[in-house]
Amino acid sequence: MSITTIRVAKLNVVPVAESYAIALSFDASEDLVQGTLVKIDAAGTVSPVANDGSELPLGIVTRGSQSHVYEGKATVLTNFAAVLNVTASGAVAIGDKVIFESQDAATKEVAYKTTTTAGNIAAGIALSAGADGATVQIGILRTPYTLV
Repeated sequence: MSITTIRVAKLNVVPVAESYAIALSFDASEDLVQGTLVKIDAAGTVSPVANDGSELPLGIVTRGSQSHVYEGKATVLTNFAAVLNVTASGAVAIGDKVIFESQDAATKEVAYKTTTTAGNIAAGIALSAGADGATVQIGILRTPYTLV
């Protein structure tokens, strides 16, 4: 019986970094540069967040909004794991923090509602507005946010 020696070459492994983050384009309230942490307002425009922890960031600007270059649009790498169309349970405005309300047993449609109550855990941010029963678009946060 012979013994065979197998030599294993050292492998150069290149790690693949994928963020799986969702990049969205928004109108900007001012010229924003790459790296700016932004929030969304009720008009659907983005602007810098306050640095005091009082505002929930939408994400970080990856392409600036200089009006002469990008026509006032900013590309934002959001904090979203998904963007969903859901049913509004009560009126929802753009930028509202939303929580899960219910799931219809027959249609399996889910409903989300606005929350402003301290201690509630927001699951997402509204990206469109709608009245009670309307379909609205929300971004589901990667990490839920506890309102203070």
